[in-house]
Amino acid sequence: MRQHRDLGRERPRREIEGRARRNRQKLSPAFLSITTLFVVFIAGGLYFGCVFINSVTTMFAWIPVPRPPVPIGQWDNLPAWKGTERINILLLGLDQRPDERGQPTRSDTIIVLTIDPVAKSAGMLSIPRDLLVSIPGYGEEKINTAHFFGEAERKGSGPLLAKQTVQNFLGVPIHYYARIDFQGFEQLINAVGGVTIDVPRPLKDDEYPTENYGIQRVYVPAGIQHMDGRLALQYARSRHADSDLGRVARQRAVLMAARQQALRLDLLPRLPGMLNTLLQSFQTDLSPSDLLGLARLAKDVDTSSIVSAAFDETMVRDVNRNGMAALTVQREDVAKVVNQVFYGYRVKREEANIEVQNGTDRAGLAASAAALLKDAGYSVPRVGNASSDYKDTMIIDYSGKKATSDAIANLLKVSPKSIRSMSSQDKSDVDILVILGLDAQLRTAN
Repeated sequence: MRQHRDLGRERPRREIEGRARRNRQKLSPAFLSITTLFVVFIAGGLYFGCVFINSVTTMFAWIPVPRPPVPIGQWDNLPAWKGTERINILLLGLDQRPDERGQPTRSDTIIVLTIDPVAKSAGMLSIPRDLLVSIPGYGEEKINTAHFFGEAERKGSGPLLAKQTVQNFLGVPIHYYARIDFQGFEQLINAVGGVTIDVPRPLKDDEYPTENYGIQRVYVPAGIQHMDGRLALQYARSRHADSDLGRVARQRAVLMAARQQALRLDLLPRLPGMLNTLLQSFQTDLSPSDLLGLARLAKDVDTSSIVSAAFDETMVRDVNRNGMAALTVQREDVAKVVNQVFYGYRVKREEANIEVQNGTDRAGLAASAAALLKDAGYSVPRVGNASSDYKDTMIIDYSGKKATSDAIANLLKVSPKSIRSMSSQDKSDVDILVILGLDAQLRTAN
């Protein structure tokens, strides 16, 4: 039986979860603000980055740390980002209204932003709020409750538990978080003059939640629509027009439309006001110097290298656990999406050829691994059997293509310690050799 921690507020778990269920229909839009900040800031180039820096410098003016002036074009004054490892940031949009401040809150939206300082690339992964995952200390629950349980246990601990939960689910480290509440979205969209979206199908929601806890009807026709902040908010928030996955797609459409609008030359003068509004509505564990270093790094990120992905309808399935409707996703699909977002850009550049060998007596193991790799976009020209049995899976890199080796280890769920680098003239036609051992967790056709 699952054991739960003492929530430290002398309130029974049933009361806490009951309020969470009542809050479920009240959706936060503010995640779009922080996501727009990061994505546009990464892709937007010199001017936008400088505007961002000036806003951050003002926000943290009371902190006694060096903050040299950053005129337009003078990036050398910024502290350089010293790390070479990928940076992963968890973006949380809270399901909270103004009269609920200070109360434990679910995360209505969960997005992971990743930046590769070496490849100068970036990615964004959206995670459905209703996905069933293992939350440390609480067992199998919807992923959006991780923040709620952390806050209920101790105020301010919601992001920490959410970071740990997402890290365990994706199998990648989560280094930082940014958390936003219910403010700023309409002002953000209006500050850039609204957004233009090609709506693929009409949206009708007869139960759209209002600020006074009532409902109203919202209708958005198909076709090219120019939306002000209010309409864009309704389009992104609606939950009754389609599914949770459809809502994620609409959120991404609004996000990318805001990005395109903000990068138009004639709208750039409006960005300082937009950012000042936004920067007052989020919390983060990124230090001021980290923010400045990321800004300098971001100016070199190529727009074409930004990857955006989500778990779509082909990957998730509906389940009912103890009367709770939720979504599940197969481990193989999680690995494929993670490889696409976190490793894809470098892997694509390396163009490695991979050989897979079966080091066990499990028939079809190498073929299953090769199929998984090919499905994820890898080139696998040869499949066969190893000359002896292997207890542990090995990945042998003959060509120094580290990004591909790391990505394969993640996809096959083996430890990075299994990767070996060596040279061999016998393997001149392949860059990486994968030898599957008894620890391989692949399903076979048999």
